Amino acid sequence: MIQATVAVGVSAGVLAALVCDLMERVFTPSPRRAGAVGRYLALRLAAFAVLFLFWLALSAREAFAATASIITTAVFLVISGEKTRYLKEPFVITDFAFLTHLVRHPDLFYLGWRKTVGVFAAIGGLVAFIVGWMILEPRTLTWAGQGIAFGVLLLLFGLAFAVPRLLLAPWPQALGLVSLEPARVFVSRLGLVPSLMVSGLALRAFPAPAPRPIRAPAANGSPAAAHVADARSAYDAVVVIQSESFYDLRRQGVMLDLAGLDALKGRALAHGRLVVPCYGAYTLRPEFAVSTGLAFADQGVDRFHPYLRARRFAGHALPGELVADGWDTMFIHPYDPHFFSRARAVPLLGFQRFLTEADFQGKERFGPYVADAAVGQRMRAEIAAARDKARPLYIMAVTMEAHDPYGAGRLPETDDPLEQYCRHAAHADALLASTVEALDALTERSLLVFYGDHAPLLPGFDMLADDPRTDYIVIECGHGAARGGAGGAAPGDCAPDGLNAILRRMLGRE
Repeated sequence: MIQATVAVGVSAGVLAALVCDLMERVFTPSPRRAGAVGRYLALRLAAFAVLFLFWLALSAREAFAATASIITTAVFLVISGEKTRYLKEPFVITDFAFLTHLVRHPDLFYLGWRKTVGVFAAIGGLVAFIVGWMILEPRTLTWAGQGIAFGVLLLLFGLAFAVPRLLLAPWPQALGLVSLEPARVFVSRLGLVPSLMVSGLALRAFPAPAPRPIRAPAANGSPAAAHVADARSAYDAVVVIQSESFYDLRRQGVMLDLAGLDALKGRALAHGRLVVPCYGAYTLRPEFAVSTGLAFADQGVDRFHPYLRARRFAGHALPGELVADGWDTMFIHPYDPHFFSRARAVPLLGFQRFLTEADFQGKERFGPYVADAAVGQRMRAEIAAARDKARPLYIMAVTMEAHDPYGAGRLPETDDPLEQYCRHAAHADALLASTVEALDALTERSLLVFYGDHAPLLPGFDMLADDPRTDYIVIECGHGAARGGAGGAAPGDCAPDGLNAILRRMLGRE
């Protein structure tokens, strides 16, 4: 009897694993899978066996466990397909953190209330299906058998927590894939569900990066500051503006007025295209790299959502170093502070104050979100207050006005997505110009970094996904700022961590 039960369970598990793997091959984009199928076949089957074991331990029913494994795989494939359709990136392990955000802010996920109701209806249907099946199908495992299944499952979870590399010892390349390669590469080679399991192990397998050695600002005339003018490290203020979806659409033939950006290029220390690690979303990725100087590829699996475990990277944060040197530091993001876990992460990176949507109550809005003009007014007030206190100020402002989706009902003047975006881009350009004006008027020497976080998700502009580089500019401002020959830099590409390197260099910290 026991042997027959074991045989049925093994057969059901093997069948479920094979069906799940076949589904992965059919529905997961795999342009480069040739040659990798055999290498990772055993890993994929092992991952699906664990999934089967999970449902078997919960249900004590082989047929249910097999069916639930197949349905689980199908659900993940559908979700990943939808994400890929919009953002050109498949579902990754850190996306589980967005489940609560999806409920609280469905519009940001292109769901709206109708689709949100549909999602919950589908979940309710699955729950009803599970309950019904559990009632109709009798137990096929004894209580002892179910206990053994739970024991094996707990053992695997314990090993995953304590010695994750041990579970992946037969496939050492898999850890490297999920830790270094773009998501579309490792998902296509490992399969979606197996890649989620391997990514979970990788989160445990790799230690936090060693903190950056603390350096005091270099003295004027020292080798670290030899390439900048005297006293350039003595700034009154540094302002970093991450402008939501800012992108120069004139490259695509769109008539766009960016007079501020065009005029300021002549005095720029650096400007050009910013090589961002995202398209259409994940605004936290460039802002994290600018704050820490850690390149996307150097963050391991955390690179997809570095704020989830921000404490691991606190030793790299420039704002934290500046606080130790007597600076005031401020982060401005006029939105829900819990989105992307910023409420917890921002202080860990060394920002002493965090201004959120609550701090902009009653202030100007343009479309659904707080207007860039309101953010600019608040920054000007903070810069003036810092001048009066004679304390240097570091501000990072992450704007919200231009956040998608664009379309009907967003602006009363027009329902055309492109026209709406152009209005927002013009306001971002005005924010750039007005901030430079404020710094010129209120500081002796200051520095402004302005850049777009990612290309916009605009209907008819899918080509932006092929080259999602945005735009950036770095300008020295203030009464005593070097003009003329110090600016007018030739355009060049830069990564967000490269902007951090510019900041450190100008502050004499390199």
